[in-house]
Amino acid sequence: MAKTIDLLFIQHINLFERVLGVRTKHCFIYNGIIFFVVEPGFLSRAIGENGVNVRKLSDRLRKKIK
Repeated sequence: MAKTIDLLFIQHINLFERVLGVRTKHCFIYNGIIFFVVEPGFLSRAIGENGVNVRKLSDRLRKKIK
């Protein structure tokens, strides 16, 4: 079965890559939390020092980020 990506997911992925400067492979929403999948080597760069990047993106999207 093929995966479909709607406009909302494309917008989330583009915002993630623009704000954090890290490419993401996929994102999905589960129980109101947005999950982003990144390469293992870029995980610390995506999170940022003390989680500052995740909080910045969470504030912009007004949702929890994992």
